[in-house]
Amino acid sequence: MFEEAVKLLKKMEYSAIEPDVYSYNELLKAHCKANHPDKAYLFMVPKGFCDVVSYNTIIKAFCSISNNRRAYKLFEEMGRKGIAPDVVTFTILIKAFLREAQ
Repeated sequence: MFEEAVKLLKKMEYSAIEPDVYSYNELLKAHCKANHPDKAYLFMVPKGFCDVVSYNTIIKAFCSISNNRRAYKLFEEMGRKGIAPDVVTFTILIKAFLREAQ
């Protein structure tokens, strides 16, 4: 099914319908649900479509596989790129670090 979604995204591009951040975020979510946050990140970077939701999606996915260090690095990257974290970002990381401490 994921491959079909990617095909549809490419079809959008060929049809002169410009995908937006919402289109890409759905694909990021699919990668993350399949436990492939690295692929999601690699998909996000070259497209340049990232917002706080994009980062939160991938940060949460890394935390869910207990890779809090990678999640925190993405949090730092957000700041460098001028993307402000929101309450969701902080809550995801706080919960992950508290879980790690137990």
